Amino acid sequence: AVMMATATLVSCGGDPFGAPVRVKTHGYRAVVKSMAGSKEARTQLAVRGEDRRREPEEGQVGNIFIWKGAERRAYELDPLAKTVAERPFTSIDEALPGHPLTPGFSDQAESARRGVVDYHRESDVVYAGHVCWLWRFDDKPGDPLSPSTTYWVAPDLDRLVLRVVREAGPGTPPISSSELMNVRAGASADLFVVPAAYRRLTAAR
Repeated sequence: AVMMATATLVSCGGDPFGAPVRVKTHGYRAVVKSMAGSKEARTQLAVRGEDRRREPEEGQVGNIFIWKGAERRAYELDPLAKTVAERPFTSIDEALPGHPLTPGFSDQAESARRGVVDYHRESDVVYAGHVCWLWRFDDKPGDPLSPSTTYWVAPDLDRLVLRVVREAGPGTPPISSSELMNVRAGASADLFVVPAAYRRLTAAR
């Protein structure tokens, strides 16, 4: 009887297993590793549409930050005190500055944003189990010593940027980098809602 019911669903165009969870439609969660010189920081990140959530790495203590892009609101939550304060909203890019977090990275759009025509497609590399396209943008196209920014884009994750590396010039150690590790498709909308039980404080300065 179960087999017959499944066959009926398929024949009618239904998917008995449900639609696959995708980064571009259901958001994602990841661990972030950021490097500035020799200083390393790790956090957890959740992204869904225009919403962002950043919190300490699992097992660590600290505040949680939520950005609601469509509402242009930002919040800082203290899980220990169960309080929340609204923060000045600047941009959802504040969640991880310099690292595009929205899937669907476009080299043409990045070229237009930077106002440059010449940029480079480097050799593909495998990062964290994903084949990545490498797009390098020089600050001064045509200058062999120009500082540059390279984006590592994973096509199998709906063209999500997994890594951004900023270099002072060819062959130099990175000035800074940011990486999305352990990317899991799917981020519940509840992650971006301030819990009703949290006591609201005056706006953070």
